[in-house]
Amino acid sequence: MSTRRDSTTDERQNEEPTTRYRELHRRGIAAQEAAQTAGSSDGPWHLANTPALKLALSNAYFTSLGLPELTVPG
Repeated sequence: MSTRRDSTTDERQNEEPTTRYRELHRRGIAAQEAAQTAGSSDGPWHLANTPALKLALSNAYFTSLGLPELTVPG
């Protein structure tokens, strides 16, 4: 029996629709829009460009985490 953790299992949990819905709704996205986005069969790269994710994971959110801004103010 192996004691090594399977990292793909942990990564896949974030791709579950229920997890997506819960996190979107927790971040202030309306239930209907969160459900529509979470239930999408699109992969994470396509979902990154949806209005729900743009609102839930705005630049202000990443700034609050202490991450540097990647764009040049212009």
